[in-house]
Amino acid sequence: MSGPVFGPEPAGLTLTIPPQASSNDVRCSQCRDQPLTYGNQIHSQVTSDRNRAARFSVQVDESALMPKVNFVNEKLTVDAKEGEDLRTVARRNGVQIYSGPHKIFNCQGFGQCCSCNVIIRNGSENVSGKGVLERLWKWLNPLLGLKMLSNPEKDVRLACCTRVRGDVEVETHPPINWHGDKFWG
Repeated sequence: MSGPVFGPEPAGLTLTIPPQASSNDVRCSQCRDQPLTYGNQIHSQVTSDRNRAARFSVQVDESALMPKVNFVNEKLTVDAKEGEDLRTVARRNGVQIYSGPHKIFNCQGFGQCCSCNVIIRNGSENVSGKGVLERLWKWLNPLLGLKMLSNPEKDVRLACCTRVRGDVEVETHPPINWHGDKFWG
């Protein structure tokens, strides 16, 4: 949204707010606790007075604008930079995405070992699409192939190849269903 937040624009004051910011992310610089919203009578009275409104400044909390990554198994929600891959977000926040020997022996995020697989539970529209390498490994790597076959209705992705673009919910360590109802047929 670009332009004034309230009614008539005060002299020389134009507010530009990023599209992912909600009205609760924008706060009044004088009362600090009060969100700047359309229904707030105090702020609408102040903005109608052009002289007093020019003294207000808008502060946007940067962490409120960053995408949130919710690691479901760890019960942890963290901020991520837009465009950052899930592996980097997990490692920076102490979330273990590797299991077994892959904790030590892995490809360091180059998309070769397929051991950093995760399930995107919610927000699959807020992550990058599958690249050629990720689609290829589905057929060539037994570890990733089995996890995808074991979870056919879920979105199994490689954390090192998945870029965050918005809020997302991630399940680490997807199970392999060796004897389940839908595995063989």
